[in-house]
Amino acid sequence: MSANFSGEAFPWEVDEEASEARATGFNPHPRRPRERGDPVPSLVASADFKALGPRVRGDDEGWERVAPAGAAKLDVSPGVVVTARIAFCTCPDAQTASRLARTLVDERLAACVNVVGGIASTYRWNGEVHVDDEVLLVIKTAADRFEAMQARLVALHPYDVPEVLAIEPVAGAAPYLAWLERETRPA
Repeated sequence: MSANFSGEAFPWEVDEEASEARATGFNPHPRRPRERGDPVPSLVASADFKALGPRVRGDDEGWERVAPAGAAKLDVSPGVVVTARIAFCTCPDAQTASRLARTLVDERLAACVNVVGGIASTYRWNGEVHVDDEVLLVIKTAADRFEAMQARLVALHPYDVPEVLAIEPVAGAAPYLAWLERETRPA
């Protein structure tokens, strides 16, 4: 029997070599989804924003910083100016989300839009609490294109009050940020 971080037992054996490889950021089975109990890496910036790296939960020590062997360091030095915005918007269904995502990218209002299905939203509307299945858009755009993107999104969205929330990243890979800027310039 194997156990997860909370000590809960699983009814299958874990391939220790594959588990160690995943813990160091290498997935020997890239097309195999993570299994229950696999470490879940997340990308976090170091305190001085000089490097990003995956972190995985250790068994006893809490969070431990690990880097895949041979991993390239991202260029996120303090001199890199981040002018990107990441916006979130919920949609009632996958068809609406796909249509909105495609329109924003086609019109160069966003460089990339992730469509994330399978979310449940709990919210208060007109004095009542609702729980609905929704699809989340994660929209990456340039800061100077945000207002135009938001206006277009609100104009096309079927909700009376669409959720459009934006955050400003504090760091990012310079090549990605340059690509994002290029892809959001009018043709």
